[in-house]
Amino acid sequence: MTDESTVWYDEANGVVISTEAANTVEAARESVRRMNELLEGKPRRLLVIDLTAAPLNMPSEVRRGIMDEVRKLQVDRQAFIVPNPVLRMLAKAMAKVSTEVRSAAFFGSTQEAIAWLKQEG
Repeated sequence: MTDESTVWYDEANGVVISTEAANTVEAARESVRRMNELLEGKPRRLLVIDLTAAPLNMPSEVRRGIMDEVRKLQVDRQAFIVPNPVLRMLAKAMAKVSTEVRSAAFFGSTQEAIAWLKQEG
C-alpha cells in the first residue's frame, strides 16, 4: 500500500516524486491516485517516477494495472529514474500512454530529473 513517504510533493522544487515499487494492481492504483491528489491545483503538473526499487520480474497483471492507471494521469512533464534497460522499456510504455512522448525523459538521478522538469518546455 502506498503511503505518504513513497509518493510526496516536493515543495522546494514544485514536483511530485514517487518511489513506490508497486507489486500489486491495487498498490499501482493507489500510487496513481496519490499522485493525482498531490498534483491537484498545481500550476505545473510535474512528476518524477523513480523506478530504482521496481522489481525486474514484475507480474504481467501488475504491469497491465499500472498501464491502465497511468492513462488517467495528466501531467505537463514527467521524468523517470531508470536503473536498467528493462525498467527503461516499462517507463517508455508508461510515458506513451500518460503524456505526449516529448514531455517525458529518462535519467539516472533525481537531481537530473528535477533539473529537466524545472526547465520550461
